[in-house]
Amino acid sequence: MKFNRLIISLLTFALLLSSVFVTSVGAANAPIVTWKLQILESARSYPTSSIASSNSTGKKTWSVSGSCTLKNGRVITKISGSCTVKLKLNPKGKYASKTSLRKFQIVSKNSSVGQSWSPSTTPVQTTTTIKATTTTLKATTTTLKATTTTTTPPLTFTNRTTENLLRTNNINRVYVVGSKIYAATYNGLSISDDNGATFTNQTIKSPAMNGGGMNTVHDVQVVGTTIYAGTNDSLAISTDGGTTFTYRRDFGNGVNLTNASCCQVNRIFVDGSTVKVSTYNGLSISTNGGNTFTNQLLLGEYNTKHVWGVFVVGSTVYAGNGEGLAISTDGGNTFTNRTATNGVRAGVNDVYVVGSTVYAATDNGLAISTNGGTTFTNRTTSDGLGSNGINDVYVSGSTVYAATDGGLAISTNGGTTFANLTESNGLGSRQVNGVFVAGATIYASTSLGLSISN
Repeated sequence: MKFNRLIISLLTFALLLSSVFVTSVGAANAPIVTWKLQILESARSYPTSSIASSNSTGKKTWSVSGSCTLKNGRVITKISGSCTVKLKLNPKGKYASKTSLRKFQIVSKNSSVGQSWSPSTTPVQTTTTIKATTTTLKATTTTLKATTTTTTPPLTFTNRTTENLLRTNNINRVYVVGSKIYAATYNGLSISDDNGATFTNQTIKSPAMNGGGMNTVHDVQVVGTTIYAGTNDSLAISTDGGTTFTYRRDFGNGVNLTNASCCQVNRIFVDGSTVKVSTYNGLSISTNGGNTFTNQLLLGEYNTKHVWGVFVVGSTVYAGNGEGLAISTDGGNTFTNRTATNGVRAGVNDVYVVGSTVYAATDNGLAISTNGGTTFTNRTTSDGLGSNGINDVYVSGSTVYAATDGGLAISTNGGTTFANLTESNGLGSRQVNGVFVAGATIYASTSLGLSISN
């Protein structure tokens, strides 16, 4: 009897041990999927590894549906809606197969801020100030001016970087046509066809340099399917949307074309088949789409070789240079230079013209003329600019955008006073190299990314 009881006890123990072992193995076989995010931001590219992970070493298969796409291992969100992400794990080793999915709401990065600022929006502080000082008209005027100068508009940006497949974060200039963005960077030309969610990159380097030289693109202009890119050693022209490029190095200035520094293009202005480029060796003009050029070295009485900004209105050509702003009224045949005597400080990096108002971005402030460039008034940090070093200027109506060494300065009164935006508003950097406006969207080229207003 004792022997039988012992046998029964051993069998019972064996069955319990077997049950525990089977239960333990089954639990170990179930992979764990960890979802890392609660929401997805609009118009952004996420590596799949930043969305979810698993302790399983089995093959991972990702798929998405809704307002998002999957490209090169990244989930790319659209402007709004929802995105469902599914992760399928293949069995491997001690881990079983598993499928897990999650639906994410797509929200604006700064949705909690409220509505985006537009030039016509009056800051809330202004209304409060007016009410507090309506008893004295003079006091109201004084306080309102101070409010206009110091109030920063509630405008926010989302910054695009190498995470969005830009080749580099240092952006010189940007040009926008519809949903296509062309970014001139320190390492090639980056093109986006999805409003900046992702980019493809073009290496632009003249074959004449035999693989040498640099891949820096200083400026880009687009007309139809033709792209003009100003580089360190040539004007690169593509007639197929950026697939292939031809390179122009002879700008009619008689310089040695084998010299790497001969042919740097700083700025480009295109009007139909007329192309004007500013170079280190003068202003070069083409009337046949950039096939051949003639060059203008002597700007007025000044032997000015280094030309930076260029803008054209009809037969009037404006050329920013190291000594001032040269103006031609005969299509670029002869020039008269505006200098400090006329109110223009030296070092004109760019220029923008609307009617008879001329805006010159200089190394010492933003010079504004309301009489076609005869005389200028200079705006500086005392008027709200983030820095006196102005790299670019863009004008839309009465709103003036100044890309400075200390932020993006915006004026809604024609350039009288400015509000300055920096990293706290979402800019990649306060070093703003260029600015472009398309509709209600502002594009700021910074040293740490391409910042796009929300």
